[in-house]
Amino acid sequence: MPKPTTRPAEAAKRASPPALHAYATRLAALDDEQHRLRARLESLSETIAAADTAAVELEALREQHRAGRAAALLQNVPADLKSIDTEIGAAEAADRDAREQAATATTAIELAGNRLTEIETERQAVLAERDAAARVYIMAEHADAFARFGEAVSALAGPVARLTAAERVWRLFFPDSRRDPYPGRAGLADALRQAEALRVPPEFTALRDPKIAERYAPEAIQGACVAAWLDPTQAGSLGDAEAATLAATLNAAGYAITVAHHQPQEPEPWVTVTLLNCTMPMAVAGSGIPDPSCPSRAINQEMRTAGPWESLRLPQSEAARLIGLGLAAEGVVAPPARHDEAVAVGLRKSPEWANYERALTAGPGESRNAAFVRSRFNADE
Repeated sequence: MPKPTTRPAEAAKRASPPALHAYATRLAALDDEQHRLRARLESLSETIAAADTAAVELEALREQHRAGRAAALLQNVPADLKSIDTEIGAAEAADRDAREQAATATTAIELAGNRLTEIETERQAVLAERDAAARVYIMAEHADAFARFGEAVSALAGPVARLTAAERVWRLFFPDSRRDPYPGRAGLADALRQAEALRVPPEFTALRDPKIAERYAPEAIQGACVAAWLDPTQAGSLGDAEAATLAATLNAAGYAITVAHHQPQEPEPWVTVTLLNCTMPMAVAGSGIPDPSCPSRAINQEMRTAGPWESLRLPQSEAARLIGLGLAAEGVVAPPARHDEAVAVGLRKSPEWANYERALTAGPGESRNAAFVRSRFNADE
Protein backbone atom coordinates (compact mmCIF):
# COMPACT_ATOMS: atom_id res chain seq x y z
CA MET A 1 0.00 0.00 0.00
CA PRO A 2 1.28 3.51 -0.74
CA LYS A 3 2.49 5.40 2.29
CA PRO A 4 0.46 8.47 3.31
CA THR A 5 1.86 11.73 2.05
CA THR A 6 3.56 14.13 4.44
CA ARG A 7 1.40 16.27 6.68
CA PRO A 8 2.35 19.81 7.81
CA ALA A 9 3.51 18.68 11.27
CA GLU A 10 5.83 16.12 9.71
CA ALA A 11 7.10 18.67 7.22
CA ALA A 12 7.86 21.11 10.02
CA LYS A 13 10.06 18.50 11.70
CA ARG A 14 12.18 18.14 8.60
CA ALA A 15 12.50 21.81 7.70
CA SER A 16 10.70 24.86 8.99
CA PRO A 17 10.99 28.58 8.18
CA PRO A 18 12.97 29.30 11.39
CA ALA A 19 15.42 26.52 10.49
CA LEU A 20 15.75 27.95 7.00
CA HIS A 21 16.17 31.45 8.40
CA ALA A 22 19.10 30.19 10.50
CA TYR A 23 21.05 29.72 7.29
CA ALA A 24 20.59 33.43 6.51
CA THR A 25 22.03 34.26 9.96
CA ARG A 26 25.05 32.03 9.38
CA LEU A 27 25.63 33.47 5.91
CA ALA A 28 25.33 37.02 7.24
CA ALA A 29 27.95 36.31 9.94
CA LEU A 30 30.35 34.89 7.35
CA ASP A 31 29.72 37.84 5.02
CA ASP A 32 30.40 40.33 7.84
CA GLU A 33 33.66 38.60 8.71
CA GLN A 34 34.59 38.56 5.04
CA HIS A 35 33.94 42.31 4.70
CA ARG A 36 35.96 43.07 7.86
CA LEU A 37 38.92 41.04 6.64
CA ARG A 38 38.86 42.67 3.22
CA ALA A 39 38.77 46.13 4.83
CA ARG A 40 41.67 45.11 7.06
CA LEU A 41 43.59 43.90 4.03
CA GLU A 42 43.36 47.40 2.55
CA SER A 43 44.79 48.83 5.78
CA LEU A 44 47.60 46.27 5.80
CA SER A 45 48.40 47.06 2.21
CA GLU A 46 48.68 50.73 3.16
CA THR A 47 51.13 49.74 5.96
CA ILE A 48 53.34 47.94 3.43
CA ALA A 49 53.14 50.91 1.07
CA ALA A 50 54.13 53.23 3.97
CA ALA A 51 57.33 51.20 4.44
CA ASP A 52 58.21 51.79 0.81
CA THR A 53 57.56 55.53 1.27
CA ALA A 54 59.79 55.66 4.37
CA ALA A 55 62.60 53.96 2.46
CA VAL A 56 62.28 56.46 -0.38
CA GLU A 57 62.34 59.38 2.06
CA LEU A 58 65.43 57.97 3.81
CA GLU A 59 67.23 57.52 0.53
CA ALA A 60 66.37 61.12 -0.44
CA LEU A 61 67.91 62.42 2.81
CA ARG A 62 71.02 60.36 2.27
CA GLU A 63 71.31 61.79 -1.22
CA GLN A 64 71.07 65.30 0.25
CA HIS A 65 73.79 64.32 2.77
CA ARG A 66 76.07 63.16 -0.02
CA ALA A 67 75.39 66.31 -2.03
CA GLY A 68 76.23 68.56 0.97
CA ARG A 69 79.48 66.80 1.60
CA ALA A 70 80.39 67.02 -2.08
CA ALA A 71 79.67 70.78 -2.16
CA ALA A 72 81.79 71.42 0.97
CA LEU A 73 84.58 69.35 -0.52
CA LEU A 74 84.57 71.43 -3.70
CA GLN A 75 84.67 74.68 -1.69
CA ASN A 76 87.28 73.22 0.65
CA VAL A 77 85.24 74.21 3.69
CA PRO A 78 83.89 72.13 6.59
CA ALA A 79 80.46 70.61 5.78
CA ASP A 80 77.62 71.65 8.13
CA LEU A 81 75.54 68.44 8.07
CA LYS A 82 74.25 68.30 11.65
CA SER A 83 70.71 69.19 10.69
CA ILE A 84 70.45 66.63 7.89
CA ASP A 85 72.21 64.04 10.00
CA THR A 86 69.48 64.49 12.58
CA GLU A 87 66.84 64.07 9.91
CA ILE A 88 68.58 60.98 8.56
CA GLY A 89 68.71 59.48 12.05
CA ALA A 90 65.01 60.07 12.50
CA ALA A 91 64.28 58.73 9.00
CA GLU A 92 66.34 55.60 9.65
CA ALA A 93 64.38 54.94 12.84
CA ALA A 94 61.14 55.50 10.95
CA ASP A 95 62.30 53.19 8.17
CA ARG A 96 63.17 50.42 10.61
CA ASP A 97 59.80 50.76 12.28
CA ALA A 98 57.99 50.82 8.92
CA ARG A 99 59.85 47.74 7.70
CA GLU A 100 58.98 45.88 10.91
CA GLN A 101 55.33 46.85 10.56
CA ALA A 102 55.40 45.85 6.88
CA ALA A 103 56.79 42.40 7.76
CA THR A 104 54.05 41.98 10.36
CA ALA A 105 51.45 43.19 7.84
CA THR A 106 52.72 40.69 5.25
CA THR A 107 52.22 37.83 7.73
CA ALA A 108 48.78 39.19 8.64
CA ILE A 109 47.82 39.37 4.96
CA GLU A 110 48.77 35.71 4.53
CA LEU A 111 46.65 34.74 7.54
CA ALA A 112 43.75 36.86 6.31
CA GLY A 113 44.00 35.23 2.88
CA ASN A 114 43.83 31.78 4.45
CA ARG A 115 40.83 32.79 6.53
CA LEU A 116 39.06 34.26 3.49
CA THR A 117 39.57 30.92 1.72
CA GLU A 118 38.11 29.11 4.74
CA ILE A 119 35.18 31.53 4.85
CA GLU A 120 34.39 30.89 1.18
CA THR A 121 34.57 27.12 1.77
CA GLU A 122 32.25 27.45 4.79
CA ARG A 123 29.97 29.73 2.84
CA GLN A 124 29.62 27.23 -0.02
CA ALA A 125 28.92 24.44 2.50
CA VAL A 126 26.20 26.54 4.19
CA LEU A 127 24.70 27.36 0.79
CA ALA A 128 24.62 23.65 -0.10
CA GLU A 129 22.95 22.84 3.25
CA ARG A 130 20.47 25.66 2.75
CA ASP A 131 19.63 24.45 -0.77
CA ALA A 132 19.10 20.89 0.48
CA ALA A 133 16.89 22.11 3.34
CA ALA A 134 14.95 24.34 0.96
CA ARG A 135 14.32 21.41 -1.37
CA VAL A 136 13.07 19.30 1.54
CA TYR A 137 10.82 22.12 2.71
CA ILE A 138 9.38 22.75 -0.76
CA MET A 139 8.78 19.04 -1.38
CA ALA A 140 7.15 18.68 2.04
CA GLU A 141 4.90 21.61 1.17
CA HIS A 142 4.15 19.97 -2.18
CA ALA A 143 3.39 16.61 -0.54
CA ASP A 144 0.93 18.17 1.89
CA ALA A 145 -0.68 20.29 -0.81
CA PHE A 146 -0.86 17.26 -3.12
CA ALA A 147 -2.62 15.25 -0.41
CA ARG A 148 -5.12 18.08 0.09
CA PHE A 149 -5.52 18.25 -3.68
CA GLY A 150 -6.34 14.54 -3.68
CA GLU A 151 -8.96 15.14 -1.01
CA ALA A 152 -10.43 18.00 -3.05
CA VAL A 153 -10.57 15.91 -6.24
CA SER A 154 -12.14 13.06 -4.29
CA ALA A 155 -14.75 15.50 -3.00
CA LEU A 156 -15.79 16.10 -6.62
CA ALA A 157 -17.13 12.55 -6.83
CA GLY A 158 -20.50 13.51 -5.35
CA PRO A 159 -21.25 16.53 -7.58
CA VAL A 160 -19.94 14.76 -10.69
CA ALA A 161 -22.07 11.70 -9.88
CA ARG A 162 -25.15 13.94 -9.62
CA LEU A 163 -24.33 15.69 -12.89
CA THR A 164 -23.76 12.33 -14.58
CA ALA A 165 -27.02 11.00 -13.15
CA ALA A 166 -28.88 14.06 -14.40
CA GLU A 167 -27.56 13.51 -17.91
CA ARG A 168 -28.49 9.81 -17.89
CA VAL A 169 -31.99 10.47 -16.60
CA TRP A 170 -32.51 13.32 -19.05
CA ARG A 171 -31.65 11.08 -21.99
CA LEU A 172 -33.93 8.33 -20.65
CA PHE A 173 -36.89 10.62 -20.07
CA PHE A 174 -36.33 12.77 -23.15
CA PRO A 175 -34.62 10.55 -25.75
CA ASP A 176 -35.24 12.97 -28.62
CA SER A 177 -32.09 15.03 -28.08
CA ARG A 178 -32.74 17.07 -31.24
CA ARG A 179 -35.93 18.42 -29.80
CA ASP A 180 -34.74 18.57 -26.22
CA PRO A 181 -30.92 19.00 -26.18
CA TYR A 182 -29.34 18.22 -22.84
CA PRO A 183 -28.66 21.53 -21.08
CA GLY A 184 -25.98 20.29 -18.68
CA ARG A 185 -22.39 19.04 -18.73
CA ALA A 186 -22.58 16.04 -21.06
CA GLY A 187 -19.60 13.71 -20.87
CA LEU A 188 -18.20 15.44 -17.79
CA ALA A 189 -16.77 12.26 -16.21
CA ASP A 190 -14.97 11.29 -19.42
CA ALA A 191 -13.49 14.76 -19.74
CA LEU A 192 -12.27 14.73 -16.14
CA ARG A 193 -10.79 11.27 -16.60
CA GLN A 194 -8.65 12.53 -19.46
CA ALA A 195 -7.52 15.67 -17.61
CA GLU A 196 -3.92 15.06 -16.55
CA ALA A 197 -4.13 18.06 -14.23
CA LEU A 198 -6.57 16.08 -12.05
CA ARG A 199 -4.17 13.19 -11.36
CA VAL A 200 -3.96 12.52 -7.61
CA PRO A 201 -1.58 10.73 -5.17
CA PRO A 202 -1.66 6.89 -5.13
CA GLU A 203 -3.67 6.67 -1.89
CA PHE A 204 -6.62 8.31 -3.68
CA THR A 205 -6.51 5.94 -6.67
CA ALA A 206 -7.31 2.31 -7.35
CA LEU A 207 -3.78 1.54 -6.09
CA ARG A 208 -5.16 1.69 -2.56
CA ASP A 209 -6.63 -1.75 -3.32
CA PRO A 210 -4.03 -4.36 -2.22
CA LYS A 211 -5.02 -6.61 -5.14
CA ILE A 212 -3.85 -3.92 -7.54
CA ALA A 213 -0.94 -2.57 -5.52
CA GLU A 214 0.64 -6.03 -5.21
CA ARG A 215 1.30 -6.04 -8.95
CA TYR A 216 3.97 -3.39 -8.62
CA ALA A 217 7.21 -2.91 -6.75
CA PRO A 218 6.67 -0.40 -3.89
CA GLU A 219 8.98 2.16 -5.51
CA ALA A 220 6.88 2.05 -8.69
CA ILE A 221 3.80 3.35 -6.85
CA GLN A 222 4.90 6.98 -6.78
CA GLY A 223 3.32 8.82 -9.68
CA ALA A 224 -0.06 10.53 -9.84
CA CYS A 225 -2.96 8.61 -11.39
CA VAL A 226 -6.65 9.06 -12.08
CA ALA A 227 -8.79 9.20 -8.93
CA ALA A 228 -10.42 5.93 -7.86
CA TRP A 229 -13.92 7.24 -8.56
CA LEU A 230 -12.88 8.11 -12.12
CA ASP A 231 -10.95 4.90 -12.72
CA PRO A 232 -12.17 3.12 -15.89
CA THR A 233 -12.61 -0.12 -13.93
CA GLN A 234 -14.92 1.59 -11.41
CA ALA A 235 -16.41 4.58 -13.18
CA GLY A 236 -19.14 2.61 -14.98
CA SER A 237 -21.28 2.78 -11.86
CA LEU A 238 -20.67 6.49 -11.31
CA GLY A 239 -24.02 8.17 -10.70
CA ASP A 240 -26.04 4.92 -10.50
CA ALA A 241 -27.51 5.62 -7.07
CA GLU A 242 -28.13 9.27 -7.86
CA ALA A 243 -29.81 8.37 -11.17
CA ALA A 244 -32.06 5.84 -9.44
CA THR A 245 -33.11 8.39 -6.83
CA LEU A 246 -33.82 11.05 -9.46
CA ALA A 247 -35.77 8.60 -11.63
CA ALA A 248 -37.82 7.43 -8.66
CA THR A 249 -38.79 11.02 -7.91
CA LEU A 250 -39.91 11.58 -11.50
CA ASN A 251 -41.65 8.20 -11.73
CA ALA A 252 -43.76 9.28 -8.78
CA ALA A 253 -45.17 11.91 -11.13
CA GLY A 254 -46.44 9.24 -13.50
CA TYR A 255 -43.39 8.32 -15.53
CA ALA A 256 -42.33 4.69 -15.83
CA ILE A 257 -38.60 4.74 -16.55
CA THR A 258 -36.11 2.17 -15.26
CA VAL A 259 -32.47 3.12 -14.75
CA ALA A 260 -30.01 0.32 -15.43
CA HIS A 261 -27.27 -0.24 -12.89
CA HIS A 262 -23.69 -0.88 -13.87
CA GLN A 263 -21.56 -3.45 -12.11
CA PRO A 264 -18.11 -2.13 -11.21
CA GLN A 265 -15.35 -4.20 -12.70
CA GLU A 266 -13.55 -5.95 -9.88
CA PRO A 267 -9.74 -5.92 -10.09
CA GLU A 268 -8.59 -9.14 -11.68
CA PRO A 269 -6.64 -11.19 -9.13
CA TRP A 270 -3.21 -12.57 -9.90
CA VAL A 271 -2.44 -16.22 -9.27
CA THR A 272 0.64 -18.44 -9.26
CA VAL A 273 1.11 -21.00 -12.02
CA THR A 274 3.98 -23.22 -13.09
CA LEU A 275 4.95 -23.54 -16.73
CA LEU A 276 5.22 -27.11 -17.92
CA ASN A 277 7.63 -28.15 -20.66
CA CYS A 278 7.57 -24.91 -22.64
CA THR A 279 9.21 -21.53 -22.88
CA MET A 280 7.49 -18.27 -23.72
CA PRO A 281 8.01 -14.50 -23.40
CA MET A 282 6.42 -13.09 -20.28
CA ALA A 283 6.02 -9.67 -18.68
CA VAL A 284 7.91 -9.84 -15.42
CA ALA A 285 5.54 -9.64 -12.45
CA GLY A 286 6.23 -6.60 -10.31
CA SER A 287 7.91 -4.70 -13.12
CA GLY A 288 6.56 -1.65 -14.88
CA ILE A 289 4.62 1.29 -13.51
CA PRO A 290 0.87 1.94 -13.21
CA ASP A 291 -0.81 3.48 -16.23
CA PRO A 292 -1.86 6.97 -14.98
CA SER A 293 -5.20 6.67 -16.77
CA CYS A 294 -5.89 3.15 -15.42
CA PRO A 295 -3.62 2.03 -12.55
CA SER A 296 -4.75 -1.59 -12.79
CA ARG A 297 -2.89 -1.76 -16.12
CA ALA A 298 0.92 -1.73 -16.07
CA ILE A 299 3.09 0.02 -18.66
CA ASN A 300 6.83 -0.18 -19.38
CA GLN A 301 6.92 -3.77 -18.19
CA GLU A 302 10.11 -5.79 -18.47
CA MET A 303 9.87 -8.80 -20.77
CA ARG A 304 11.86 -12.02 -20.44
CA THR A 305 11.64 -15.64 -21.49
CA ALA A 306 10.19 -17.97 -18.86
CA GLY A 307 11.35 -21.58 -18.94
CA PRO A 308 9.96 -25.02 -18.06
CA TRP A 309 8.84 -25.65 -14.47
CA GLU A 310 9.18 -22.00 -13.57
CA SER A 311 6.57 -20.53 -11.21
CA LEU A 312 5.06 -17.19 -12.25
CA ARG A 313 2.52 -14.68 -10.99
CA LEU A 314 -0.02 -13.94 -13.75
CA PRO A 315 -3.45 -12.33 -14.13
CA GLN A 316 -6.10 -14.97 -13.48
CA SER A 317 -7.44 -14.84 -17.05
CA GLU A 318 -3.99 -15.35 -18.57
CA ALA A 319 -3.26 -18.15 -16.10
CA ALA A 320 -6.55 -19.87 -17.00
CA ARG A 321 -5.69 -19.58 -20.71
CA LEU A 322 -2.29 -21.24 -20.25
CA ILE A 323 -3.75 -23.96 -18.02
CA GLY A 324 -6.48 -24.61 -20.60
CA LEU A 325 -3.84 -25.03 -23.30
CA GLY A 326 -1.93 -27.48 -21.13
CA LEU A 327 1.05 -25.14 -20.93
CA ALA A 328 0.84 -24.47 -17.20
CA ALA A 329 -0.41 -25.93 -13.95
CA GLU A 330 -1.98 -24.07 -11.05
CA GLY A 331 0.26 -23.27 -8.09
CA VAL A 332 3.88 -24.24 -7.57
CA VAL A 333 4.57 -27.62 -9.16
CA ALA A 334 7.87 -29.49 -8.80
CA PRO A 335 9.30 -31.20 -11.90
CA PRO A 336 8.39 -34.92 -12.21
CA ALA A 337 10.82 -37.26 -10.50
CA ARG A 338 12.33 -38.60 -13.73
CA HIS A 339 12.00 -35.42 -15.75
CA ASP A 340 15.67 -34.42 -15.68
CA GLU A 341 16.90 -37.94 -16.39
CA ALA A 342 14.40 -38.34 -19.24
CA VAL A 343 15.57 -35.13 -20.86
CA ALA A 344 19.21 -36.14 -20.36
CA VAL A 345 18.86 -39.43 -22.31
CA GLY A 346 16.88 -37.80 -25.09
CA LEU A 347 13.54 -39.48 -24.43
CA ARG A 348 11.84 -36.19 -25.30
CA LYS A 349 12.22 -37.20 -28.95
CA SER A 350 10.15 -40.34 -28.42
CA PRO A 351 6.58 -40.41 -29.86
CA GLU A 352 5.36 -41.51 -26.44
CA TRP A 353 6.78 -38.40 -24.73
CA ALA A 354 3.46 -36.55 -24.85
CA ASN A 355 1.79 -39.43 -23.01
CA TYR A 356 4.62 -39.43 -20.49
CA GLU A 357 4.16 -35.72 -19.89
CA ARG A 358 0.40 -35.96 -19.49
CA ALA A 359 0.63 -38.92 -17.17
CA LEU A 360 3.15 -37.32 -14.85
CA THR A 361 1.30 -33.97 -14.66
CA ALA A 362 -2.27 -35.31 -14.71
CA GLY A 363 -4.65 -34.78 -11.86
CA PRO A 364 -6.67 -37.50 -10.09
CA GLY A 365 -8.60 -39.68 -12.52
CA GLU A 366 -6.70 -38.46 -15.56
CA SER A 367 -3.70 -40.82 -15.58
CA ARG A 368 -5.00 -43.73 -17.70
CA ASN A 369 -1.68 -43.80 -19.55
CA ALA A 370 0.29 -44.08 -16.31
CA ALA A 371 0.75 -47.89 -16.56
CA PHE A 372 2.01 -47.57 -20.12
CA VAL A 373 4.35 -44.79 -19.17
CA ARG A 374 5.79 -46.71 -16.23
CA SER A 375 6.40 -49.75 -18.40
CA ARG A 376 7.84 -47.70 -21.27
CA PHE A 377 10.03 -45.30 -19.29
CA ASN A 378 10.28 -47.09 -15.95
CA ALA A 379 8.83 -43.93 -14.40
CA ASP A 380 8.38 -43.69 -10.64
CA GLU A 381 4.90 -44.12 -9.17
